[in-house]
Amino acid sequence: MIPAILHTTDLFHPHGDPDDHFDLALQFALYAGGKTVLRQIVIDHPARTATQDEYSPAAAAVAQMNEITGKSVPFRVGCPQGVRSRFDSLGELPETRRGGINAILNTLRESELPVRIVAVGDCSDIAAAFRTDPQLFREKCQRVYINAGTGCITEGREREWNAVLSRAAYAAMFDLPCPLYWCPCFHMIQKEPDYFGPCNEGENGSVFLAEQAPLFDRMSLRVQNFFRYMFERSNDPFWLTWLDRKGPSPALEEERRQKRRFYSTASIFHAADQAVEPDGSVTGWNRARDPVYTFEPVEAACDDSGVTRWRYASSDTGRYVLKVSRSRYAAAMAEALGRELASLDTLTAKGEPT
Repeated sequence: MIPAILHTTDLFHPHGDPDDHFDLALQFALYAGGKTVLRQIVIDHPARTATQDEYSPAAAAVAQMNEITGKSVPFRVGCPQGVRSRFDSLGELPETRRGGINAILNTLRESELPVRIVAVGDCSDIAAAFRTDPQLFREKCQRVYINAGTGCITEGREREWNAVLSRAAYAAMFDLPCPLYWCPCFHMIQKEPDYFGPCNEGENGSVFLAEQAPLFDRMSLRVQNFFRYMFERSNDPFWLTWLDRKGPSPALEEERRQKRRFYSTASIFHAADQAVEPDGSVTGWNRARDPVYTFEPVEAACDDSGVTRWRYASSDTGRYVLKVSRSRYAAAMAEALGRELASLDTLTAKGEPT
């Protein structure tokens, strides 16, 4: 059975973190390749992270990916405020402000397949949807992946960005009545801020550092221009003609020379039932021989301040933590990501998988 995916993301224009555009492109590559059905995208409301004058939901990015792949994946904007407690459903919001929450609920209700939710930003829309209809999550949500938090808490407090954005929403994920796949962004944050130092060592951090030039060099022109539109922070409304633009791009050339951190790649592959082998090849999970990441069962709890306490479990608990083979993980994941992005514009629309 091909997994049905709902993707929630802090995908903005101008961009906050370009990693979110890479995540979106990977989701579309897996959909176009027949490995998933991407049902819905929910973009975090920018008011939850910054003033609305700084960022806007990157609607053009979704439109460009739909055009490149021949798909028609819908998106909605999330609620303008975060949940105030782990039990909050934001029930007082008018329907016009519950677009993201309702999109999650409607996707679960209408999908003929159990849905897997992948969250690469704030978890507030998922938390509010869960508290609105917990039975629906129990029956129709096959699993939730969250890319947030730190595997090993230091100094008694959580400092990772997605968890800190809404500690209440993050805590609510550990109350879900469906399986939770937890991908801590970092194994450990030893100082604050630690985002621009060397990638952390440890087996429970999803982040890896990769050269961008090999990724861009394998992309088609249209896929490169998808990223160019983002990196140039373009105000041009003609997003469609941008896909065929030619000529030099100083912004893209500058990015080619830089390394970038990627956080959510493992969760997106795993939600698609795909494993990454040490050589970067991507294969179905049931055929994997030596995957560079696994998800291990844990006993886990998260307090209201977003501090997690957990330990590996000897039996299935419905709670799983990412575990990576750190010495092989970064190179393999970069190669796997490059292969999928290289396939994006060579794939033709194959029709909706069933």
